[in-house]
Amino acid sequence: ELFFEEKLTPGQYKDKIDEVKKEELKAIAEEIYQDNRLNIAIIGPYKKEERFKKILRI
Repeated sequence: ELFFEEKLTPGQYKDKIDEVKKEELKAIAEEIYQDNRLNIAIIGPYKKEERFKKILRI
């Protein structure tokens, strides 16, 4: 609301959220969550690197 002229009521915000389709969310998620963009930080000794690589695969 601070950056836009339009002021919405809580009900209007809810309506806008309800308008979002499952396909739209899926498309955005596929764009954002790609294997080559995922990272992990590990502290401490570990023996099997493959265990952590597996976590980072979608």
